[in-house]
Amino acid sequence: MFNKMGFSFYKKEKLHCKRKSKFVLPRLSKKAEVGETVTWMVATIAIVVILFISVFVSSVYFNGKKKASPLGNADYLAASSFNSWLLTKNSSGTMVYEQLKSNDDFNDFNGDLSQKIFLEFYGDEYRDVWMGVYDGSISVVVTNRFFGSRPGFVLGGGENLVSLNTIVQRVPLGEGKDVELLLRTIK
Repeated sequence: MFNKMGFSFYKKEKLHCKRKSKFVLPRLSKKAEVGETVTWMVATIAIVVILFISVFVSSVYFNGKKKASPLGNADYLAASSFNSWLLTKNSSGTMVYEQLKSNDDFNDFNGDLSQKIFLEFYGDEYRDVWMGVYDGSISVVVTNRFFGSRPGFVLGGGENLVSLNTIVQRVPLGEGKDVELLLRTIK
């Protein structure tokens, strides 16, 4: 007696196939099922132990002396908005970053867009919001028609920027110039 697949069930120990005339082994025995279950349990325990060791080692390594974040004083939402603003394209397909790099100043498109994003969204949260192209010199007063002059609450310039309660996001434009976003907290 054969079923639809061509297998014969005339013996309980072995299964005979009419098509290939070979003997097919019966289903896995209980020992094989137990062996497979034990293998999965041991693998799961090994993964948990490895994760525990890595968490323990990283907690010992970062025991308060070191910080996982290299940014320190930062607003991640403002930084994301700043980076997205730089990648925004105008109607001709030119990114804001490329516009600033070629013109060294805001134009109507990127200036109005920066005011809408940073003054409207972050103006209530921060006391001062300024954005502009800055060359790192202390003596030059940097102004633009969208954000006014660069605030005086930032001491120093370039890499020697020292200020409390100030968040600074910079992206280099080349030739020693950066586009900066300065946010002074209300504290």
